[in-house]
Amino acid sequence: MKRTTKIFGIITTLAVALIIGYLIFGLDLIPKSRLESSLRKAVKDNKGGTISINDLTTFKWDRMDIYTPYSTYKGANGKAIDVDEGECLLVFGYKGAVVSILNYKRFYGDFSSLYREGGYSPSSARFKVPVKDQSNWIKLEWAQNESPAKGPSGLHR
Repeated sequence: MKRTTKIFGIITTLAVALIIGYLIFGLDLIPKSRLESSLRKAVKDNKGGTISINDLTTFKWDRMDIYTPYSTYKGANGKAIDVDEGECLLVFGYKGAVVSILNYKRFYGDFSSLYREGGYSPSSARFKVPVKDQSNWIKLEWAQNESPAKGPSGLHR
């Protein structure tokens, strides 16, 4: 009887801990797309190195815009996406049309200081991944000085 009560107590405690953990961290722990998963892995595996966004994408694009916290992305359909404090929005376009949008948590790699008028071309979307500082924050830096992406954006700021 005592053993059964103890096991039930342990299982209940673990279940409650898992539910609380899911509610707090839940959706952030599981990447929502192949690009998000690839980007997280690239940042994690390249501390002190450089990552190329073009190497991580599986779709064709000619411009990437970064929307920083507290900004709003206005899509062609009139819908607006507000960017929260803990995330950045990476919007990929091809020939003026949006082809992909990635809502990326800053904890996994912070693009918040990388807004650039004109966006990034596939060849210029290269970022340095610093070794984590004491706060464990990964603040990415632009790795290349190249002119902004050419052509109409179709990506509304």
